[in-house]
Amino acid sequence: MREFSVTRSLSSTPNLSLPIQNADFNSLFAPSIFLLFTTPLHDQCIQTNQYRAFQFRSSKPSFNPLSIDIVNIGPAFRGHYGSFSPNSTLPFLNCDLRNLTAMNEDRNEENVSGTKETEKDQALLDTCAEGMQVGRLSLLIGPGATNYTAGLEDLYEKMLSKIESLARLVETSSAKVLEQENLNRKLRYKVARSTGVE
Repeated sequence: MREFSVTRSLSSTPNLSLPIQNADFNSLFAPSIFLLFTTPLHDQCIQTNQYRAFQFRSSKPSFNPLSIDIVNIGPAFRGHYGSFSPNSTLPFLNCDLRNLTAMNEDRNEENVSGTKETEKDQALLDTCAEGMQVGRLSLLIGPGATNYTAGLEDLYEKMLSKIESLARLVETSSAKVLEQENLNRKLRYKVARSTGVE
């Protein structure tokens, strides 16, 4: 009943009227569509949804069922998503499902290749979150991650401060560029004036 009342109210609003393709012009119809979407069950492996659309007819207040086309679903479009690769400036960290302890981390960092890898990851991490340690970031993945939500908040805070410092740097450099452009304009004007005097 609520949907019926809302739809009837919307259909009586003249500025919401839009032309509809293949519409019956003899009927007094202000277009309004009501959609029903089903929610998948949590235990379903394959998600199947039923979508139903109903068109409201104001001439005889009722909902008429409509067929709808859904685009971009199905195997024909999988190529668009298969080529997707996310871009992230965060370093790739190995998620070892065994329990990570501080002793295991110390052992890994003691060997030479582990140290080089850690330094490389730290440099990569510093580009987006200055001051966050790779060791702390590695604690945020794996089974014990729920214990380190404060670390995640700290990571976000450091990322935001890095973005803020970059924004200030861009603002400063933009001001310098504008100042240089004004100086160049004055010099061009002086040169043009001195050339015109001779």
